[in-house]
Amino acid sequence: MGIHREPITPAIWKSPHKRGFQIPTPQKNAIRQSYAEGHVTRRFLQDKYSLGQTIIRRILFYPLATRERIGRIGPKYLLSNAEVDDIKTYCAKSWEHRILTYKKLKEALGLNCSVKTLGKRMNQRGFFR
Repeated sequence: MGIHREPITPAIWKSPHKRGFQIPTPQKNAIRQSYAEGHVTRRFLQDKYSLGQTIIRRILFYPLATRERIGRIGPKYLLSNAEVDDIKTYCAKSWEHRILTYKKLKEALGLNCSVKTLGKRMNQRGFFR
């Protein structure tokens, strides 16, 4: 027979979706529950909630319950933001430090990155030469 579960009452859809605004999580959960528990079609959900096919599909098959996104993907930065800020502070301390080229700055601080990476990360953090 299987395990009998009481159906969960989905949240009530309060207003039609306004273009350009995010659908609140309770309404997304209501759509997911209606689809999973009620065995209704996607077309029925489109008509009931006045949403397009793409939006319904994204809600149903989004891997996470809430709108969480994975952060930066890829290898870690060789220079973190904090390290770059420390380098900027070092350069701001005296004129001799300010006139150092990126190559000399890398050698003076003993950094484990290329000169190109140092320049790129400094520019990303707002330090321009």
